Amino acid sequence: MKNLALLVTSIIFSLFLCEIGLRLFTPFPISEASNKTDDPVLGYRLSTHLEDVDQHGFRNAPKDTYDIAALGDSHTYGNNVSSDQTWPSLLGKMTGMEVYNFGVGSYGLYTYHAILKTLVKPAVKGVIIGLFPANDLEIRRFCLINLSAGVFWNNELNLIEPKLLSDEFYNKYCSKNKKKIKIMSLLAKNIYNNSALINATNILVLVKLKNNLQRSKYYYFDDQVIPVKKKDTRIHSIKTDLQNPEVNFMYDIFVKFTESWASWSREHNTKLGILFIPSKERVVYEYFKRKNKIDSLDTNFTREVEKQIIRII
Repeated sequence: MKNLALLVTSIIFSLFLCEIGLRLFTPFPISEASNKTDDPVLGYRLSTHLEDVDQHGFRNAPKDTYDIAALGDSHTYGNNVSSDQTWPSLLGKMTGMEVYNFGVGSYGLYTYHAILKTLVKPAVKGVIIGLFPANDLEIRRFCLINLSAGVFWNNELNLIEPKLLSDEFYNKYCSKNKKKIKIMSLLAKNIYNNSALINATNILVLVKLKNNLQRSKYYYFDDQVIPVKKKDTRIHSIKTDLQNPEVNFMYDIFVKFTESWASWSREHNTKLGILFIPSKERVVYEYFKRKNKIDSLDTNFTREVEKQIIRII
């Protein structure tokens, strides 16, 4: 019994040391709550406690001036790459200009609009908006913004689409069904979000193990092309199909936003560009199309990809 107690104590002490070590030397625990700070107009910004995040809540080295503003979501932020490998950073190296990265994961049309109108410096030489149609045309991105925060959104949406200001619209797409949360579920969630050890184990081990075990949930290709999740392909297809009334509605919103952005650029004598970022499956599709090997692809994959918007004019 004494040996058992000693063993349990040793295990607990070792786990405690692992927890402390992860907190001191790694970014764990990683959760939405720890990575974000609320913003009344944008919805949120990045936490300034994160590495490579400046005092304004964006992924940049501290800088007071810049030549080009890069707006976008996680593709612009640079998920899974270091800050010097993001496309805004690489653009700066190629042009010799200072590029400020306004990209944050889950941003969309509304936040791009707000950043352009409220944060981009008037003297900037150019603005590039990295548009990822596979989720930027998702209607629920609207729920990120806070309509009750000041007059900015009320003024802007009255000009762009007054329907968005209605309680009926907001409740339809943004209100969540309030369900009673069991105490144990809430406790488990809090432990996951606040334990670096559990959080790291899940992200680094369990998620990867789960993905490896679910081979049937991927499309596989020739030429050593990386596999693509079937779920992602299907969701992206739905979110970019103009036959979908919600996507078509958001397309109209996008057109109105671009008209407003063009007016802003003329007013400030600033060049404005929109970078259309394709989905992973679209890149794979185009690769095999150029090789005249479309017939080698799964017909379900081809059908889903061909629904996706490739460009918007």
